[in-house]
Amino acid sequence: MLLPIIIFLEDIIGNTDGNILSKCNGLLQSVLNFEFNLSLEVAVEILSITLPISRQLQNPDLDLTKCIEMINLVLVALKNNREDIKFTDIFNRAVSKAGVLNIDVKIPRICKRQAHRSNLTTSSTEEYFKITVYFTVLDNFITSIQTMFLDNQNNIVFKIQQLIPNYINALSKEDILKGASFYESDLPKQPNTPKHTQQTPNTPNT
Repeated sequence: MLLPIIIFLEDIIGNTDGNILSKCNGLLQSVLNFEFNLSLEVAVEILSITLPISRQLQNPDLDLTKCIEMINLVLVALKNNREDIKFTDIFNRAVSKAGVLNIDVKIPRICKRQAHRSNLTTSSTEEYFKITVYFTVLDNFITSIQTMFLDNQNNIVFKIQQLIPNYINALSKEDILKGASFYESDLPKQPNTPKHTQQTPNTPNT
């Protein structure tokens, strides 16, 4: 799919001028960058894990507890992808496609002081891109999932779960009360129960 896009941009560049020429030339330079192509391969790898779960999460019969369990499984799979062997496969695929597109695979020029790019002192091209691209994209994706589904949610989901009949039998009385107390403010106020007046039995006249 990338090759037709490159051909299209090159055709526009050769047959136009002005602002459009400048924009298309900038797009072409971005596409013909190894970091861009590696990022695409990383995205494909990540989405191959998240896409099936994304479809399952749209099931209206899925309860919150199962949802959290599935999200945790995805996070485990993504964290396991930090292994060197996994990135090597991704890197090799990107290098292979770069060869077809005549893209140089090299470490960017390193400056003594760098404010906008990671400035690593490694001679290994694979190691450089693993840290600056792969780990960055993967960790940002993991953080986004945790923020969206888990941060400040586990406690709420746990309290909701405590009131679901399917789970309630496995809980203690204290756990059930904790779950019920979470919704106390949503329950209608009960009228004050009048205290029973204790009557003193009549004492017979003497």
